[in-house]
Parts: sequence; structure tokens; C-alpha cells
Amino acid sequence: MATNPQPSHITAEMWWFIEEWERLEAETVYAGSWGDFKPGYHADYATSKKHPEWQPDYSIQLADDQVGNGHPNEKMGAAVDITFPSAQRGNFTNIRKYSDRVRAAWKTRDPRLKGWREVLCNSSDGDAPADGFDFTNWTERSPDDTHKWHMHFSCLRKYLNVLSVFQAMMSILRGETLAQWQAEGKETMAQVFLWQNKYWISRGDAKEREVVSTKVGIVTPEMNVVCDVHKVYPGKDARGYPTPDLTTRDWTEALVNLSFGPVKTAGGGDGGGALISHSHEFAASGTSGPPVTDS
Repeated sequence: MATNPQPSHITAEMWWFIEEWERLEAETVYAGSWGDFKPGYHADYATSKKHPEWQPDYSIQLADDQVGNGHPNEKMGAAVDITFPSAQRGNFTNIRKYSDRVRAAWKTRDPRLKGWREVLCNSSDGDAPADGFDFTNWTERSPDDTHKWHMHFSCLRKYLNVLSVFQAMMSILRGETLAQWQAEGKETMAQVFLWQNKYWISRGDAKEREVVSTKVGIVTPEMNVVCDVHKVYPGKDARGYPTPDLTTRDWTEALVNLSFGPVKTAGGGDGGGALISHSHEFAASGTSGPPVTDS
């Protein structure tokens, strides 16, 4: 895994999504997130507003895309491009597998799509052009042919620092059903993770986390139990314990709090034994106008 190359323009939550692509599909190549050379979701809001000729662009029209006046996402890119080398060689099997999962979610108006504007891709829908699925007005369009071999994801700018938005899209891409995702969101769902050289367990019902062990790399009865019973994030080492330390993936304290809850303030300690999960609730996107740019 690489370090976020542009933390001033790519949120940690978006970088998490990009890294998860590498875990999900080994052949894919991250092809970029932010740029200031043309209008669209790759360009940040502040840059887009500096160009009078860019003002009609669809990527800055919705209420959920208007993040000016010092908003933390004002200078953040809002799109991710993922290239499939096999599709570049003319084999569309792999890109269509993931595109079909997005298309199925779009057709059913899957709630996991909230927070996203669109995906441009290449689904097996029986026609030659590439496909564009809009999740704010539920329309379909045909983007340019480069999307036959790469997938483009546009996130509504308001949600660029909301990890659950990226987790929800990754759930769709993994092929999980909505029921599976909702089950993971139950209050009894726990996650064990490594942060700042400590093993933590999170708790969904109380939205908090506490330390299980500070003995990183050492087998303990407590860690054996929590790792056997609960979900280990993001991966497991040879002992079955969580790895890597999220500090190596550019996570911050704020992002850990957002994902797993703040540190438990009463009754905590090295014993652990608490539980957490994703937060899937956030405001719906605004009304939509027709797209005018392939981004």
C-alpha cells in the first residue's frame, strides 16, 4: 500500500477507498483522483469556482457539491479513476463484473449509493457504448469510450470525508447484498483493529472504542478471544490479529473516531470486550440537473 500522494487534495477516506480497490482486485491500477486542468469532479470546488467558463459544469451545481466558504472539502478532488489493464487489451470480463454490480444497485436505488453522484463504467447491458449511472436523478448516459476500460467514481463533495459513504460503495463492489451490509450495521457488530501500536475493539451501540491490549505482536488470551469472535479490520496477521496499524495508512484520530467511535471515557481499560459498526445514515443529496461533462 502506498502513502496518500496528495493529502491536501485527496481525503483520507477517499484514499481508504483507493487502497481497498487494490485489496479487492489485484489487476486494477489507480489512475488518479485530483486535477485542476478541466472541469468536473476531479477538480476541487475552489478551483472550479475560479474559472468563469467552468460555472455551468454539473459537478458544482447540486447543494451537496457546493462546499465553499472554508468547508474542509473545498480543495479536495471528488473523483476516482480505476483502470483495468485486461479491458485495455479488449477483455471486458473483469470490468463488467464490477460495473454490473453498480448497475444492479442503481436499478434498485440501493441506499448504499447515497453520497455518490455517479459511476461511469462498462456494464454487460447488451450495447456497445460505455455506461454512466447517476444516483441523484437515477438517469443513465453514455460517457466517452475510455470508460470501456476504466471506472470513474464521482462522490458528492459534501461526503468526501465521510468514511461510511466509501465503505458502502465498496460493499457493492465486493458483491455483498444490501441485507449483508445492513446486518453488518447492527449494534452487535464489532471490529478489532490496530491503531497507534495498540489493539482496539469498537462498540456500535455506544459508538465508542477501547484498548484490548498494548502487547502488539504478542499472543494474549484476550486478543485470541476478541479476534475469534469479532471482525478483524482491515486484515489479519499470522496470529489472526489485525494488521496493519492504521497509522501506516494515513488515518488520523478524527478518522478513527468517525469510523469506530471515540475512546471510552468510563469503565474502560485493557480488558476490552466492547462492540461497533458502520454508521450508514447521512442526509440525502440535493436535486439534480443533467450532466454536461464526462469527468
